[in-house]
Amino acid sequence: MLSAGYGLIFARPLSGRIVRRWALVILPLLQAMSAALLAWSALPQHTLKSLLVVFWGMEWLVWFVRFVRSGALARELDAYPGLVVALMVLSWLAGWFVATFVPWADYLSAVIMLLLSSLLATRLNLRFESSGPEAVPEKAPRLWRIVPDLRLSSGRDVREALALVLGGALFGVISGMNWQAHGTNYGFGFDQQDQLNLPLPMYVLPWLIGLVPVIVANHPVRVSGWLPYLAWCSLVALGLQAPGKSAVGEWGFVILQSTGWCAMLAILSRLIALCPPSSVAGWLALANTAICGAACLGGWLGREYGVSAWAEFLFVAGAALAIQIYWLREWMELTAAPLAWLIYRIRHVGPGHPWVPWRGPLIVLANHAAWFDPLWLGKVIPRRLTPMMTSVFYDLPGLYWLMRYVLRVIRVQASAARQEVPELEEAVARLDQGECLVIFPEARLRREEHRLLAHFQRGIWLLLQKRPETQVVPCWIEGNWGSFFSWRGGPPMKGKLFDWGRTITIVIGEPLVVSSEALADHRTTRRFLEQTVLSLRQVLDNPDKTSPPLAQHLAKSGPDESGLSEENALGSHEAPNDREA
Repeated sequence: MLSAGYGLIFARPLSGRIVRRWALVILPLLQAMSAALLAWSALPQHTLKSLLVVFWGMEWLVWFVRFVRSGALARELDAYPGLVVALMVLSWLAGWFVATFVPWADYLSAVIMLLLSSLLATRLNLRFESSGPEAVPEKAPRLWRIVPDLRLSSGRDVREALALVLGGALFGVISGMNWQAHGTNYGFGFDQQDQLNLPLPMYVLPWLIGLVPVIVANHPVRVSGWLPYLAWCSLVALGLQAPGKSAVGEWGFVILQSTGWCAMLAILSRLIALCPPSSVAGWLALANTAICGAACLGGWLGREYGVSAWAEFLFVAGAALAIQIYWLREWMELTAAPLAWLIYRIRHVGPGHPWVPWRGPLIVLANHAAWFDPLWLGKVIPRRLTPMMTSVFYDLPGLYWLMRYVLRVIRVQASAARQEVPELEEAVARLDQGECLVIFPEARLRREEHRLLAHFQRGIWLLLQKRPETQVVPCWIEGNWGSFFSWRGGPPMKGKLFDWGRTITIVIGEPLVVSSEALADHRTTRRFLEQTVLSLRQVLDNPDKTSPPLAQHLAKSGPDESGLSEENALGSHEAPNDREA
């Protein structure tokens, strides 16, 4: 608990880029020195315990420093934060594994592997250090300003971050109560220092299982969908923990520890994508401290009040139900992902995928040729999407509750001509909350074989008029025309074969901001966005084209927070003013 709390004190001082360069080298050296003293010194017992706290305190601080840059590292690798979290976990786990299970190495192997794994992680961090939209301050704030930076871009992000911290605390309480109530049966208790009396594979298995969510659900938002599954698995684990050292009880203990480790990594991965670089360390420190504190609280409750098995079961059931309700959308999307993988082959190309902003207001524009276009976009866009749906489908009895309360879709009244457009005001309000809107400016499904893209309607221009600073990500969806849910060969879902094994390719362009000069005329804006979306089809001729390197992207982006190049922002020199919509 004390070691995790170090992060709250040093999160802000260690956030500067220059400070992190030496911290990633000095902190592991201090760890190695403390490990050597623990191994070979004849210091009093209380001093050795203090050194152990220092050792793990240094470990927490190194993790915080590494995670600050994981957002930019993930973008450069064209991967989501989960893979970077897994990479850093493996670099540390290698040293821990050798130090724990190689008898002849003991503390010497701990020192050597600690330095080697730290060198690997340090190399990864320094290799991708740069300025730009994912950078943190060049110099750390003054040391006496030790309050961690917890500022987020919107109130919705704050609520999500607090929910993640609270969810981690619930898993911590469950783990702590289980250690106290059942750990003594396995040779371990809160007042003992014996190791678990488990076979080696069962001791290592929770660590490896913990990496599964952040690798399989490689999505910065959808990874939260694992939390309900993990909470219900905790109930199963409690049922398997029979008294004594039976094989069933051992597996119950392993499952429970695996769910806790899975939840922790999933929460860390989500926080990395949710928080700006300057506040990542602060929120990670808060989350880790809350999880460790909750584990201690759960153990204390079990020891002082003798929490019964039924009380523990009811607590876990209530926590699982609360987690299921809060992350219901992410759970549904994660559950549907394997089914979508069996039916469709969804892939993304284009230069814009690594640069889709993870935070803040955003508009995704795309062509519209099939009913499932929003679902296919949600597979490759690393955001929680907010689509707009016509009232013809929105008001259906089987979809209304889901669309309004779970997916929070914006309802568009189906009408040929209207004087009032309430959905526009709602869309503006959603952007102000930092959401990502999915808009199909054609306002209808594609009907003609020869016409790839219909003229964009005025809605996108009206929206950008109200929020002109909003970034726009253009996309082109290829393979939707001719699918089971398109108008090719007849109305959707009629007279055509189902889409088994169909390939859907989504071309993602770089984010852009339409200039104020272009927004002055709705025809200019609409024509420009049409050409931008349609031009992305050219990428299909070269599908292996990768995104530009980080240094190249930042060189043309400049130091501004938007990270947008002048070529991407529509200027008067390239506005097609001589064209009519």
